[in-house]
Amino acid sequence: MSGTTPHRSRTDPAAIGHLFQDAVSLQQQGRLEEAARCYEAILAADAGHFDALHRLGVLRGRQGRLAEAAQLLRRAARRNPGSAPALNNLGMTLNLLKRPEAALAPLERAITLTPEYAIAHNNLGTALEALGRGPEARGCFERALQLKPDYPEALNNLGLTLLQNGRLEVARGHLEQAIRLEPDNPTYYASLFQCGPVTASDPHLPRLEGLARNAPALDEERRVQLHFALAKAYGDIGQPARAFDELLAGNALKRRRITYDEAQTLGRIERIRAVFSRELLQAKPGLGCASELPIFIVGMMRSGSTLIEQILASHPRVRATGEVPCLNEAWAAAHRRFGLATPFPDAVGALEGPQQRDLGEEYLRRLTARGGAATACRITDKMPGNFTAAGLIHLALPRARIIHTVRDPIDTCLSCFATLFREDQPFSYDLGELGRYYRAYARLMQHWRAVLPEGTILEVRYEQLIEDFEPQVRRILGYCGLEWHDACRDFHRTERAVRTASVVQVRQPLHRSSVGRWRPGPQLLAPLLEGLGQENR
Repeated sequence: MSGTTPHRSRTDPAAIGHLFQDAVSLQQQGRLEEAARCYEAILAADAGHFDALHRLGVLRGRQGRLAEAAQLLRRAARRNPGSAPALNNLGMTLNLLKRPEAALAPLERAITLTPEYAIAHNNLGTALEALGRGPEARGCFERALQLKPDYPEALNNLGLTLLQNGRLEVARGHLEQAIRLEPDNPTYYASLFQCGPVTASDPHLPRLEGLARNAPALDEERRVQLHFALAKAYGDIGQPARAFDELLAGNALKRRRITYDEAQTLGRIERIRAVFSRELLQAKPGLGCASELPIFIVGMMRSGSTLIEQILASHPRVRATGEVPCLNEAWAAAHRRFGLATPFPDAVGALEGPQQRDLGEEYLRRLTARGGAATACRITDKMPGNFTAAGLIHLALPRARIIHTVRDPIDTCLSCFATLFREDQPFSYDLGELGRYYRAYARLMQHWRAVLPEGTILEVRYEQLIEDFEPQVRRILGYCGLEWHDACRDFHRTERAVRTASVVQVRQPLHRSSVGRWRPGPQLLAPLLEGLGQENR
């Protein structure tokens, strides 16, 4: 057999059967491109060949070509709607594409067809968790483990779900079991290390270091997890220089695996500044929805936004939704409904008063569906990236509160660099790119302060909140139209799901360890300082 097999393109069933056998054999040997050519030759002769569609879809998924994989798997599922594996693989691929809502239907169908399908239950849990439906997700992971008790991925997912809800010790038990079942998978160590500080005597650390000595045997994604897990451990045990070396390696690998168009990203931020002029905002005053329900918490990631949301969530009249895409979804729905000819931000100038109000009401429908409003007079929306939309928020919801969390730029950026985000933040894996993004963000926030009415945005500095806690909390509550409540002082006791990298920190009393964090020497820090415009700092 050789890689030249695809020239056998005859359409008779016997020839196609031989070609399919060759493709499967090549795929099993890891010769993926040769196998793909065989599958493509089969599909050229028979576009509806289910097995070729399915296996090529799985192959493309393994190669990271997820959009192509989803298209192939969707065709396979249409060809054979009774195939639970094809439906499961389609749902799993849609999860990887960050399309959990679309993943629900194929995964639910796979489970209907095969109720004992543990992998499908796990994948459905992943989709539900991404949609903020934590209790349902937990039920799926538990069902997967009932069906397959030695399923490390489900143990990991259940452990992370429990961690988000503050059940640290129970979570730790599940994650340690995942490691026992699959000790060569760094992902599970990275999850375990989220449960709290690593100590020098932790038995998992030497095991992870042993994996590092054989790192080339791991695929790139696991090597990324390995480096970030070691960085967390070395930082916790007081070896920050070694931790930073691991971060440099892990971030370089991660950056290589993602696509990031820096010019497009920074250009979009500059375009927002240009479109949202003082004149545009003054021409559309107070025409949006008058609700005071939303509290938007915006800023850079790792700037204290989770802490502020936890404080607010401790108030009995506030509900917290965490990081939800409600504003983006509402804009997309309104954009289609209004038939706007250009995308955001250019389309904003065409919005008329009733459309501004309609956009605000559409947002509220989506927010209340996630956060509930029966007893709440405020609901938080902690999507840091909404800093780009402060002007749009003011037009659609002029009485909404916007809290901007600010932290020392270097501390913020180094904390981002030390975080392997659940949702990719593509600018955060290169110090120069991270610094330039931060500078663009800071310029846009300066613009909002200049063009929006005074008092529209409340700026809260992380360092001031730590040093002068209760007065700052009273200031935040007053801005939100809320009276003082003692529960806000004891925010770490509040029980709720937290899905960010600060999941453990907000379960603890206030501490100052993140202020003035360790920094590498000027040579290693130079790309970040240059990006920030602080080369001589």
